Amino acid sequence: MQILKEYAKPFVVEETKLTAIVAKLEQQFRAGGCEDVQPRFDLTFSNGVRELLDSSEKVLATDNSSKRRVPRLLPMWEASDKRVQVDFMGYSSDPNRARAKVIAVRVDSSDAGWRDRTLAAIEEQVERTFQPMVLPLAALLSIGVLMLILFISVLDLSAIRLSDQMWLKTADVEEVSKILNSSPVVTEEQSRQILTRQLRNFVEAAKPNPAVQKGHTARGLLLLIPVSLVAVCILILLSLYPKAVFLWGDEKERQASRLHWRRYTWGAIFTVLALGIGSRFLGSYIERLFP
Repeated sequence: MQILKEYAKPFVVEETKLTAIVAKLEQQFRAGGCEDVQPRFDLTFSNGVRELLDSSEKVLATDNSSKRRVPRLLPMWEASDKRVQVDFMGYSSDPNRARAKVIAVRVDSSDAGWRDRTLAAIEEQVERTFQPMVLPLAALLSIGVLMLILFISVLDLSAIRLSDQMWLKTADVEEVSKILNSSPVVTEEQSRQILTRQLRNFVEAAKPNPAVQKGHTARGLLLLIPVSLVAVCILILLSLYPKAVFLWGDEKERQASRLHWRRYTWGAIFTVLALGIGSRFLGSYIERLFP
C-alpha cells in the first residue's frame, strides 16, 4: 500500500539536508531488514537532459550552472517490497492542481508500521528544507495596505461625507438641531431654510474648485513616484524568492546574490515608503502654500 504526501512550499535543498535525508532513509531500510540499499537520483537539468546517478556525492558534484541548472531532483530507494520516492518539484497528483509543482513523498510497503515510521522520518527531514515565507508575505501585505491608505488620502472624499449627512455641514446640523429643539414641528419657512442650505452645499461640492484640484494633483504626482518605485521593487522581490533552490555548484553564488539583493530591495521599499508618507504631508503643505 502506498502513502502519498505533497507539500506546496518553497524549499532549499543543500548538502547537509540532502545527506540527512539519505542517511535517515538508509537507517529506516536497515531497520526494516534491508541492508545495502542503493539509492538512485533522477536529476533533471534546465536544458532538458536527465541523468540517473547512484549517490548523493555525485549529485552534489554536478556544476549546477546557469545553462545546466537543476530544477528537479527525484531520489528513489527500493528493496524487497519497500519503495520510497522524494520528488522535489514534481507535479501534483491533485487533478485540480495538475500543473502545480510540489514536494511529493511516496512510501510503499506491505508493512504498515514500517511505512508510517518511514513517512514520519522523511517528513521531519523534508520540513527542514522549507523556507519561511510568513514574514515576507506579512510585510508585503502591510505595504499594500499602507499604499492603499496613502492613495485614499489623496482622494477628495468631502462630497461623499456630505452626501452621507444629507448635504449638511457641521454648522448646518447645529442650526437644524436648534430649530428642532425650539419647536416639535418644522415650519414651512424653516424647511425652506434647511433645503436652501442643502442645495447650496450640493452646488458647492459639485462645482470644480481649481485651488482644491491643484492641491490634489500636486499630492497625487508626489505620491505616484514612490508608489511606482515600490511596485517595481515588489516585482524584483518576487524573482528573489524562487520556489525551489538546489544549493550546490554555481547555485551557491546565485543564492548569495539573491540574499544580497533581497536586503537592498527591502531597504529600498521601506525608504521609498517613508518618502511617500513625507510626500503626502508635503502635498498638504503645498496646497496651503498656494491656495
